[in-house]
Amino acid sequence: MNKGYLPAAIALFRAWLQNFWSNLSVQGLLVGQTVTQINATKANAQAGMDKIDAVVAAKANLKSKVKDYHDWQKSGGTGLAVIRQNVATYKTNTGYTHAIGEILDIIGTDDPFDAADFKPVGEAHHHPGYNLIEFFKHGVELMRIEYRVKGTVAWIDLGRVSQTGFHHVYVLPVLVPPVVPAPVSVLLEYRLTGVMHDVLIGHESDIFEENFVF
Repeated sequence: MNKGYLPAAIALFRAWLQNFWSNLSVQGLLVGQTVTQINATKANAQAGMDKIDAVVAAKANLKSKVKDYHDWQKSGGTGLAVIRQNVATYKTNTGYTHAIGEILDIIGTDDPFDAADFKPVGEAHHHPGYNLIEFFKHGVELMRIEYRVKGTVAWIDLGRVSQTGFHHVYVLPVLVPPVVPAPVSVLLEYRLTGVMHDVLIGHESDIFEENFVF
């Protein structure tokens, strides 16, 4: 796309298409376009807006589904945690046998925590005024959170936290002269590293990203 007038951010591009669509019926006639040509161009712009709306809706739905699954899976919750409790109850019942355990596939030992191989998994969700960073600890004591603006190299340490749900408020650096027009959003990248006994362990998480909207 010609970056001279087409916004890069999808929300701004959606607004640009809407403005173009709304004004073309009148302005198009002034630059020699026929009604047929104008309607064809408006239909093309509408198709673009429809596709953007579909992308935004699909992204929101995916995040909702992933969060719903993680909520079901988390320890102490009302999903998988209850199944684990049920299994523990089965094994204490006098009718329980090894054969039943094999049929239900509930025989095994808990895998010991492997600090050398540990790799965190996280995700970010934008909320008004902050990005919410979420993760599962899986046995580690703390999680180090780092971020950077996409396209830059250096990572910035946000700290070590013991609970998921970290609120990251990003502030634009002061530039002289200031950027005009001021950006309305910036794409941030995040990564996590597990911490045990004040020592970084295992592998860094895969990089995950989210827009911070001002």
